Amino acid sequence: MLDELATAFKDSPEHEGLDTCATVRPTNVSSGNAARYLTSGDDWPSDDRALWPTLWSPASTVWTDRVAAAASANLVG
Repeated sequence: MLDELATAFKDSPEHEGLDTCATVRPTNVSSGNAARYLTSGDDWPSDDRALWPTLWSPASTVWTDRVAAAASANLVG
């Protein structure tokens, strides 16, 4: 689903109307590993900061609750 949404955004008038470059790259990471990265204070497992997440779509709200409890409610909107 996220791959299809990324493609739809790339082909949208909203993307064409941006003043700066925006690239959407869905990356499959298990919810548990993503929760661990987001709460541990460790860097995301890539040195390329462009690959760090700006959006997280876990498999269940159980994961968002865990991250909010361990990190900050501000991290999970």
